[in-house]
Amino acid sequence: MDGPALAQPPETTGIPLPPVSGVYDTYDQLKAFLQDFYCRNGAALRVENSNSRKILGMMQKATVTLVCDKSGAPISKWSFEVIEDRHNHRCSLDPSAHSIHRQRSQAQKAVTKTLSKHIAVPAREVASIVRDVGIEESYFTRKDIYNDRYRNNKELLGGLTPTQRFIAELRARDLRHRVKFDNNHKVEAVFWTYPTCENNWRHYPEVLGMDNTYKTNRHNLYLFQIIAITNHNTIANVAFGLTSTEVEGGYAWILGQLEEIRSELNIPRPSVVITDKENALKNALRAFFPETQQQLCLYHINANVKGKINSLWRDPDLKTDPKTAAETAGANKSPSPLPTEEEIEALTAPPSSTDPIDEISTCEGLFKEWKALCWAATEEDFDHKWPAIKSTYLPLQKPIIDYL
Repeated sequence: MDGPALAQPPETTGIPLPPVSGVYDTYDQLKAFLQDFYCRNGAALRVENSNSRKILGMMQKATVTLVCDKSGAPISKWSFEVIEDRHNHRCSLDPSAHSIHRQRSQAQKAVTKTLSKHIAVPAREVASIVRDVGIEESYFTRKDIYNDRYRNNKELLGGLTPTQRFIAELRARDLRHRVKFDNNHKVEAVFWTYPTCENNWRHYPEVLGMDNTYKTNRHNLYLFQIIAITNHNTIANVAFGLTSTEVEGGYAWILGQLEEIRSELNIPRPSVVITDKENALKNALRAFFPETQQQLCLYHINANVKGKINSLWRDPDLKTDPKTAAETAGANKSPSPLPTEEEIEALTAPPSSTDPIDEISTCEGLFKEWKALCWAATEEDFDHKWPAIKSTYLPLQKPIIDYL
């Protein structure tokens, strides 16, 4: 398109159209011809704009738009002229193939920006919500939403990395925290707590639980969580850590920060700390809390015990393990990192005195007797139950008894 049409039809101005264009060796020759033509017909031309491109290694004019030197007067109507009637692509199957059709309205952009703060909301759900905001049909794709969220999150970071932004947020909120850097000044570990967590700690300092996630986040950091066991048999958060390692030195740094903050808050040392069987953590605990009793998490113990019983059990009649390879593999799965209340209850609750005894000499019966052993009230009770279990299940279930 070469701009607006004249306010009145060209034939009423008395200025004729130029003849059909010939071929000229240079742009200057063509322009001279047109200027001469319009000079003899009551008009003149000027250059509106021009584009150049490299041709045979030299920058040369590629297109030039010439308009009447009196053009630009106010007009009330517009029209268009098709200069090139061919496209350089086949007909698109969907409007989303063109970025111009995928543009979001200002209202849609505002909703996307708000939802970008909620990482837990998947892009497909964000797209559905944003699509409902528009009055007209929208053609943007899920990839567009990903790109919008990336730009919004980058803007929120203010030029910082996500880890740097997190630390800046801890400082801005004046939260108790510690940061460890490596020799390249890269964040190696972070430890922090909140006022509500400090109150939990003050109220329930006697028994703490400590655990590390078995997976890292996208920055290759493990989440270390410290909880308190309340008098209502529930848990309450105490403090959190992010660490790049699961070796003893990494745990020692976190426990060192825990001890510093404990001293600042004047909270008693824990009497008991519950962990899983993580030797590096247990060694670090002995260094910082030598008088604290360490106990293993009963859920993790019994989840592993139940898996071993199921996989190693030998049927008394067949004298062999009747389980298939698939069943054995399923029985040996690691305990769920986020168990349900029912799973925890099934693995840790003490057996009821009304439980039937006809399950004896079965894998279910052995696991039930194991739980009763875990809940033995006294050492004498324990010393009585353990030999009874061995006499019942040996020698057929020797691999299981050896494991226990």
